[in-house]
Amino acid sequence: MRQTFLISKTLRIGLCFLAFRKAVDKLGNRIATPRAPSIDLIRILSEGTYTSFPQALKEFISNSYDAYATDVALRFDDDFSILSIRDNGEGMSADDFENVFASIARTGGKTRLSLETNRLARERIGRFGIGSLAVVGTADRFTIKSVKKGSGKGFEASIDLKEVRSYYEKGQDLKDVWRFALSDWHDEKASTHFTEITVDGIRDDIRRLLQRGGKSLTETFQSLSELSGIDELRWQLGIICPVEYANEYPIPSRSMDSSRDRILIEASSRLGKSKFEVTLNQWPVKNPTRLPSYDPERPTGAEGKFLERKGLGYDVAYFQSAADSRVTYKGYLCVQAHQVFPTELRGILIRLRGVAIGWHRTLHLGASVATMLTSMSGEVWVEGLDEALQFDRESFREDHPLFVWLRDRIQESVDAETTRFRNRSAKRIAMIKRKRAAAGVKPPKTKKKQAKADRPSGLYLQPEILDRMPPYIVRLVPQINGTYDQEWYEGTAMVLRRLMETLIIELYTRRGWSRDVQDPDTNEFLQFKSLIDKLNGDARLRMQRRTIEGLNKVKEVGDTAAHDFRIRIRKSDLDRIQSAVRLTCERLIFTIGETAPAA
Repeated sequence: MRQTFLISKTLRIGLCFLAFRKAVDKLGNRIATPRAPSIDLIRILSEGTYTSFPQALKEFISNSYDAYATDVALRFDDDFSILSIRDNGEGMSADDFENVFASIARTGGKTRLSLETNRLARERIGRFGIGSLAVVGTADRFTIKSVKKGSGKGFEASIDLKEVRSYYEKGQDLKDVWRFALSDWHDEKASTHFTEITVDGIRDDIRRLLQRGGKSLTETFQSLSELSGIDELRWQLGIICPVEYANEYPIPSRSMDSSRDRILIEASSRLGKSKFEVTLNQWPVKNPTRLPSYDPERPTGAEGKFLERKGLGYDVAYFQSAADSRVTYKGYLCVQAHQVFPTELRGILIRLRGVAIGWHRTLHLGASVATMLTSMSGEVWVEGLDEALQFDRESFREDHPLFVWLRDRIQESVDAETTRFRNRSAKRIAMIKRKRAAAGVKPPKTKKKQAKADRPSGLYLQPEILDRMPPYIVRLVPQINGTYDQEWYEGTAMVLRRLMETLIIELYTRRGWSRDVQDPDTNEFLQFKSLIDKLNGDARLRMQRRTIEGLNKVKEVGDTAAHDFRIRIRKSDLDRIQSAVRLTCERLIFTIGETAPAA
């Protein structure tokens, strides 16, 4: 009996050993299980760590920057299903990978720098050590290969991200799947150092966006949606990553003054000293900001010669905190005569340690600057705001006292610029009038009178309000105006309701949040009431009360037209909400315009 037990026990141990050997042979030399990933990983996956593909890539590029790389090459294969990211940085060891890069919310210690890297004058970007989590939601497999400088050793590790997502969706413990097949070798030259990341099985929706045809960055465009998918990504990476400006400065160098423009000159100098070059499919990634930047399709007319003149067509204001402030900041604000194009440049971009947090935004500045919100663009470099930074590194907690304090300081600077903006407009108009009078040219009809004379009798919603929207939104405008002109008021009300629904969905789609407005069971978009409720309660957007009121007015009239056969919609019902319709459209469109299209 005892002999049988010993044989049985020995057999079980042998089978376990064989099973372990089989797993190791299948996965690599050994299995690396990073420390305590489950709690943070669940939170990250549930909140959606990265709301857009460019932000996910920014994480890897930031890691290369922290590793003192001078060259980072991103390259897609032909069908955009595989992406490789290779840098010439200091590299990492297998222990560095397991204890820092693949672990959650952990940062590595300071690296001892060589004389070469000491000259790069870089401040460390990384804070959380998110590392490999950047692509959890965007691809099926992640592989990393690296050789640490001076070690002569290299390693390769990979993980099946589909399995991780499957466990998460089932609510199962992730500790068993957050593990990497890891193999290493010891025959590299001491001078060899690099890190190469391969992301395989990129999501189909991301691939379709990258494959989209369109304009190149060398052509004029009003919105990123006009660009090809790969050029849009290159533009976005240039905005959010710590790379040099494409034109040395974001404003014309001929107008730069060494004293007045010191903040911009210093920022450009820091980028130059870091010697950090990024390429995407062999094309250089540079910060494309170039101001002033007007509508390329709008004729400039008589004031054209004034629009590019600093102090007349545009100007740059600077602001800086006191040296002893808990949060220190310095930045610039360029305000131009007319709207900024492309639309994605409108607003203010906050940079923390040189890297953009999110995109250009209005920061919910007060109504006092409403007249110039679409005509301004700027950047603010901030230190000491880490406490307010969200885990996604793409946004701040907007109710955090430090962020509120910063926004109030920016508000003060923008308020001061508002007066100068109006004074420049008055000066420019006066110069044009004097020029015309000297030439004996009669002044043209005012815009107000001309618009009134040209306006069709049945126009309910001005088409130019939505002319920067996608075709599936723009085509609703003639339907609204046509039914109103023909006195088919029920039809007008129902199309208005559809327009507002579509604008809300467009807003969430541009932000990469489309799942937030979809039914989790059917993947269908939510009904209008649920869309309004979602928008109203979304702290990320902080929509104005008047916008929600306008949406509810449209909903009431639209629901009545669609469902209550006892009531006929009259012209007076639509006229009563016409102003609210226009203002609500413009607020939603502006919010859409200040977001970056999801990639």
